[in-house]
Amino acid sequence: PAIDTILSSLEPALADLEATVAPTWDGCMLPMRDLFEPLDFAWGIISHLHSVMNTPAWREIHDELQPRIVELSLRSSQSEPIYQALKTLRDSGVWASLSTTQQRIVESSLLEAELAGVGLPHAERKRFNALKQELAQITTNFSNNVLDATKAYALQLKTNDEIVGLPQSLLIAASEAAKRTGSTESTPTDGPWAITLEMPLFGPFMQYSQRRDHRETLYRAYISRASSGSTDNTPLIDRILSLRQEIAALLGYETYAEVSLSQKMADSVEEVDTMVERLRSVAFPVAKRELEELESFASNHGQNAPLMNWDTGYWSESMREARFGFTDEDLRPYFQFPRVLEGLFGLANRIFGITISAPDTPMPVWHEDVMTFVISDDSGAQIASFYLDPYSRPETKRGGAWLNPMRPRCRKSDG
Repeated sequence: PAIDTILSSLEPALADLEATVAPTWDGCMLPMRDLFEPLDFAWGIISHLHSVMNTPAWREIHDELQPRIVELSLRSSQSEPIYQALKTLRDSGVWASLSTTQQRIVESSLLEAELAGVGLPHAERKRFNALKQELAQITTNFSNNVLDATKAYALQLKTNDEIVGLPQSLLIAASEAAKRTGSTESTPTDGPWAITLEMPLFGPFMQYSQRRDHRETLYRAYISRASSGSTDNTPLIDRILSLRQEIAALLGYETYAEVSLSQKMADSVEEVDTMVERLRSVAFPVAKRELEELESFASNHGQNAPLMNWDTGYWSESMREARFGFTDEDLRPYFQFPRVLEGLFGLANRIFGITISAPDTPMPVWHEDVMTFVISDDSGAQIASFYLDPYSRPETKRGGAWLNPMRPRCRKSDG
């Protein structure tokens, strides 16, 4: 309902702005910021919950609203009156009076409009918009498929010979995973255990499991996620590449890589390739030498078969323990989550003079594991707040290390 209300008011408000827009900071950029702030806030919440609580109900909401959001985004970005006002502002004598931050915002807004197709003729713009709508939906489907494929798989372990080498911390986590997948009677000591494709389970299993056959099974399952059946992303990958190439061509670029780099620090695809090759030429000989050392160590300790991808994690951990006398498990007591947070917040205090603490009033959360914190300056005044959602949830939460802004900071001097 909030999105419906916001969208119904935005279209006439945008038309009013186009009729009155002036080639000044206060006459263009500030009204645009104020106009879209409610939508950015509301849609940001929906997008975030789609990432952290990806349930069928949230998918339905997201998929229903996303085409309307994309349509309005394209409509505003392709506004010729606003685009011409920004160009006039950039080319006028007023430009020198703007701060470097303001100039950067204007230049970025002009580039975003051009990449959104503001300069395209009507027929090509219509095609461009259709491509962007399809691309938005397909990339959403791609992410959903990865999440569904990840949560659909679990390597079930039932006997003690299947858990040889696994540390107690992993057995505890695997027992909890087994309970989530239906084995409610599971215990860390007696099992059964489930190893899913989420990294907190997958990574340690590949490091410690002495069962090479299980490591291979799990590795192959991991690298082939979303590549078959109802979650097969293969046709989506082909279509995404095709859509991006057509979008690039419409915008006058040879490749979509050039479109991407137009908003980044690298000047060209060739510059990126050169940097990657410089890194490869230095790193490859070292990696080759380290692999030869690992192969020799594995051979000397009983592996007669050639070293495969599902072996490197296990033998690397074994070699480290043999050479240095410790494992990741030995370090675990020193990096318990509460102690890491305490150290992190203490470091922030020493460097920035800020205090991070729990809020006096509870904040609404989307899961019981989610934590909330407020940031105060040296006078005790609250200057920010944030959510921390630290644990993986393969059933609903997108993997990776990432964050979503809820309400960004905005300085009055910069609009």
